[in-house]
Amino acid sequence: MTVYDDVLDGRFRNRLRLDKQTGSLTITDITAEHTGDYELQINSVTKCFLLTVY
Repeated sequence: MTVYDDVLDGRFRNRLRLDKQTGSLTITDITAEHTGDYELQINSVTKCFLLTVY
């Protein structure tokens, strides 16, 4: 698996960690400015989710 952390204007650059055994994606050092709707594409399947940071 590959994580492209240079998308979204580099918003998550150096903040994405992928556990290659479990497939878990962790975003580190996020703030309320990262709150919003996002799309994740895996193997041509798109999933939408809302990220809320308090």
